[in-house]
Amino acid sequence: MKAIARIAVLLSLVILVSISPKTVFADGTYANIGTSTGTNGSPDAVSWSQGYPIMIDAYGHYIVPVLPNGSTTYNFAYSNDAGGTWSEQTGLSFANRSSAVYDSVNDKIHVIGTNDTDGVHYKRFVIRRNSSYEIVSIEQDTAFTIMYLDLANSCTGYQAANPIALLKNNGSNGILVAFWSIKKTCSGSSITETRASMRVLSNTSADGTGSNWVALDGTSDEGGAVGPAEVDYDSLYLYSGADTIFQHSAMIQESSSTNDNDIYYFNADEDDTHGMRRLNWDSGSSNWSGSWTARSEFGGNINDSQGYNLKKELLSKPVYASGDDRVYVGIARWLDATNGDTQSLYYVDSSDTITLTDNIYSAGGTHCIYPTFDIAYDSNQDKVYFFYLISGATEVCGHTYYKTYDGSVFSSATAFFTVDSRSVDIPVTYQSRYDDKILLFFRVNNASTPGTPPHDIYFGYVTLNSTETNPTQSVTSPYSATTYSDFYKTCTTLTASQIENTSGGEVALAADFDDDLETPRAPYIKLFANRWETGVWTSGTFDPNPDGDIVIYGAGGAYMLGKTSFTRKILEFRAKFTDNDFQHIGWTDGTGFSSYAMFSTFNDGQLHTRVSNGSETRADLGTSYYGSLHTYKIDWGASDVKFYIDNVLVETTTTNVPSVAMKAIASNNDTVVGSDLSLDWIRVRNYSTTTGTYLSCALDSATTGAVWGTITFDKTEPSSTAATVKTRTSSDNSVWSSYSAEMTSGDTITSAAGRYLQYLVTLGGTSLLTSTLDNITITFASPTPTPSPTPASTATPTPATNNASSAGAPICTNSAPKAPWLYAATTLDKNTIELHFTNPQSADKYAVEYGTDPGKYIFAADDIGSGSYKVNYLASGTTYYFRVRGANGCQPGEWSNEISTTTLNATIQKQLEITQIDIQRQAESLCNIYSVKSGDTLWDISLEMYGKGTDYPKIIALNKSRYPLIDSSLDIGWELNINCDESGENVITSEETRDLPDLTIEVKDQNEDPIKGAKVILHSTPREEFTNNDGIATFKDVEPGQHELVVESDGYEGSQNIFLDDSAKEYKINLTVAKKSSFSDTKVIALVAFLLTVILVLLFIIIRKQKRHE
Repeated sequence: MKAIARIAVLLSLVILVSISPKTVFADGTYANIGTSTGTNGSPDAVSWSQGYPIMIDAYGHYIVPVLPNGSTTYNFAYSNDAGGTWSEQTGLSFANRSSAVYDSVNDKIHVIGTNDTDGVHYKRFVIRRNSSYEIVSIEQDTAFTIMYLDLANSCTGYQAANPIALLKNNGSNGILVAFWSIKKTCSGSSITETRASMRVLSNTSADGTGSNWVALDGTSDEGGAVGPAEVDYDSLYLYSGADTIFQHSAMIQESSSTNDNDIYYFNADEDDTHGMRRLNWDSGSSNWSGSWTARSEFGGNINDSQGYNLKKELLSKPVYASGDDRVYVGIARWLDATNGDTQSLYYVDSSDTITLTDNIYSAGGTHCIYPTFDIAYDSNQDKVYFFYLISGATEVCGHTYYKTYDGSVFSSATAFFTVDSRSVDIPVTYQSRYDDKILLFFRVNNASTPGTPPHDIYFGYVTLNSTETNPTQSVTSPYSATTYSDFYKTCTTLTASQIENTSGGEVALAADFDDDLETPRAPYIKLFANRWETGVWTSGTFDPNPDGDIVIYGAGGAYMLGKTSFTRKILEFRAKFTDNDFQHIGWTDGTGFSSYAMFSTFNDGQLHTRVSNGSETRADLGTSYYGSLHTYKIDWGASDVKFYIDNVLVETTTTNVPSVAMKAIASNNDTVVGSDLSLDWIRVRNYSTTTGTYLSCALDSATTGAVWGTITFDKTEPSSTAATVKTRTSSDNSVWSSYSAEMTSGDTITSAAGRYLQYLVTLGGTSLLTSTLDNITITFASPTPTPSPTPASTATPTPATNNASSAGAPICTNSAPKAPWLYAATTLDKNTIELHFTNPQSADKYAVEYGTDPGKYIFAADDIGSGSYKVNYLASGTTYYFRVRGANGCQPGEWSNEISTTTLNATIQKQLEITQIDIQRQAESLCNIYSVKSGDTLWDISLEMYGKGTDYPKIIALNKSRYPLIDSSLDIGWELNINCDESGENVITSEETRDLPDLTIEVKDQNEDPIKGAKVILHSTPREEFTNNDGIATFKDVEPGQHELVVESDGYEGSQNIFLDDSAKEYKINLTVAKKSSFSDTKVIALVAFLLTVILVLLFIIIRKQKRHE
């Protein structure tokens, strides 16, 4: 039985991991961090929520401040693998009320911190990375230690709290904005004030000087009665006789909307009301010198009497929703005795009107925990996520839920963390587009009754709509990659390979030690921490920023020493020596230089080669190499050291050859200004891995069905090395063709036509040599229009001929049919669309044209049958535009209206498949003129104009006086009045006098039973109705043209594009639908069957082992 129980658990886990579409909770307690201090709902931890603490760096790594157990100061925790494992950077010790913001330009972290002892301060931290751009450490910036924005000064009872750090992109190093709250007793009066200051950053020590900070309008102080600050500032809100510090939150709305770059500021004041103000950005002066809007109050009283305090969690961070141009903010308050704790979501529109969306949660009764919460916005879905805690004393305290808001309605609540023995508080969210997640950090209390430390910090996430496509690079023909930056893209994939700059930019095997010091590493601007250590010889600092090269100079001398040791290898570099003393580049066993082999200026005005294993051998090379870049090589062997300059052997040293392991070094111990030593790149020719690949970005031609032309490239293949190139293509950047055969330069690309192409370079080498590839060029062109595959049975019309002559061109005397009505286009799957159209009288066959742009039809099919046609072999996720027409034998008719729809991009888990559609129209009572054509009958005309042939007596009655013989004959060319009196004088010519038609939708299942209560949504202007007991929903006054029809029932959804012409006063659509789940897909069934087989095998093994031990 134990074995069966184990299998039952295993089965549930395997099914969850294998087919669950979303991960709701990630078991992600921090590694090596421990637990946090403080009591539940503490103001210090609350500041964590409103201070935007979660950061994602330019490489998608997570960084968050944490408060370790027993500590009163923060450290940083970081994860290089999307939250799988965490590391803590200790010893940073910034204030436990801190707000942090990531600087992607300089790869740094700015922190605004507050406490009651030290006031308000600014610290800056540098991120150190390895060559994979993973975080290795986070260190305090040595440019300055700490800068104070505010201190107690002359007043007493000083408190400082609620720091907020915001960073505005100004095209350079950014503008850092700091907000904080203070409370002092000055002249016997308690005064509370919120303040803000800013600094246009220079990324130098000047940022740490208080006199360089200004008020938000770029000037000096704008007021305040609480005493001076250490910097110029704005006084945002001031209150005398305050009991506590104000809670507040703020954001810079960086968008392309009306209020672009404005600051939105929210706070709760002493009178227990929430409020909002907006400060205008002045693009001309690049500051916020525009005026503040008046404070708008909202949300009602917070109510101190119910245990609230303005220092507690009352406001979320604001978020900007680009989809509806709104700023959202969450608030919490005691609503009333019935509802108790209530958490609500408000928004501010572009005209500063504040609107309550809804109260998300009301606890009722006495709260068991402060109702903490936070919000985030997902731009792809255009939804706001609202994470909130259960705070009612009669409920399970501290369970976490979330709802989404789409701009009009909320979703139902989704449980996120519901462990009964542990309650949660202080959730903090962040929307991550790097991996399509809403990240969530929150504190888990040690017991079901919150308030007793320690508290664990957890990390979790909600997975959003992720894509499985490759990152793309937009290209035009011809595409070429020739330089370092051409090859080095964030969307390329390098496996045991690297981009070198030896010849201006080429792909090569990854050397065990290499640094091109190039700028495409941006925004990372420092030396790689796993490659180099830096230092000075006497005093000062040396922390260089590679910018294509490195200048090695310091007031006390400077050096950079490699961290990897080698024995008897080749070191190559490109550098510029100058006529100054003690410049060295080469091999050494350490900064003590006991053993070395290097190029050096020594101290006699010449360039030298120097070799030592305790005793030195030196050779003079003269002064001709000074002042310009040259390529140097040191080939360190067992019995000699060979020195090359620009591939010319200049020295071979056979004495004092080092035998110990050594590292690469570049050093300049000359402290004279101008004695710079420049290093362009450096490399150890040692390859532990002798096979590597380079996969390009998905090159996006922006052309459906692009035809790829030729490929050319240059490559070098030293002895025993090789470089090959292959290509593959895709129409949707999801499903790819197989790789082509290996290609030679100048070959025609054999991969199939498709919008996207990738090329794969495979490099082979030896332990000392690598092949390289560069100068690649690829051409492509738009496709030549070709027809889609036609059905097997086709008919070729035989045109009518003129019997009077067998010579000359054939003449077709058949009448042309009228244009069909193309009324529906149904997307069936990723590659198929079904068209539905009417069959005009006299048409005996039909054709279709289509393309990917409106009015441009590059594909066609003939003899498609009547009424409906399935168009196959389409690209997934692509919008197609269609039109059809009929033919009467040899005579083609007019084209129909155009209709468009989009193929599916992925399998829909719960699809309401529309299996049949039928549309009827009732003609309007409008006067029309019908011109009689060959083959017409009164029945046919009545059927076409009125919708039924039995109404032909109306036509006779309306036209009898003009055509007395109409009841017995019809002549070609007669002009018949339709819905007019006999005089024809009441013809309606003004569209304004015509009512818009009505649309009736009848929804049935496959058993022809009506579906009751289904939601039917009609676009383009969204309107929705629900089907009645007969499965019918009706829309009044529907504009003619194309509409999307969406049907939702029992969690399933299906859509259908329709086209309504202007010839009827009422339309009726009959839909037959079927529920289709992705879990009925054969691939999913096969996967589940495989997993069950695995489980049964494991069950058999466990039971068998158990029997052996019995």
